[in-house]
Amino acid sequence: MDMMQLQSKDIYSPSMDETEYDIMVMAKFFQSFASDIKIMSMNFPVDMQQQLDAVDRRVKQNTSPLYERFLLRKRDELVFLEQHRTNREFYLYMYASSIKQLSEYRNNCQRYLGQIAPLLPLTEEKKLDLLYKLYNQNSKLEKRG
Repeated sequence: MDMMQLQSKDIYSPSMDETEYDIMVMAKFFQSFASDIKIMSMNFPVDMQQQLDAVDRRVKQNTSPLYERFLLRKRDELVFLEQHRTNREFYLYMYASSIKQLSEYRNNCQRYLGQIAPLLPLTEEKKLDLLYKLYNQNSKLEKRG
């Protein structure tokens, strides 16, 4: 088994011709690719730690009480987003009976889907995080790979 991340794209802004092309390429992929695959979407919490750190630094450097109120409001918004929003990510799971066959499947998937949704390789840590999240759906990941 191997996993790769599908890079998602905006489906609302392209023209009708581009959308039809994407649908045709995806249909051709599903018709021609006979091995076992699974496309799965997973939700992950939004990581706002960098933005929170930046706002905290600005609050410490701030001298204006008026500006501090806006910074604190911004910090509260970021905390709310971190607690209540998620990012949806899409993954392609490929299954094969041998490593050589899996390598061929991976290359075929990249060739077919690379035009409309590029496949991004995952680190081993990220793969383990995905498997953990898949089998423990109510748990939160402490760190992301």
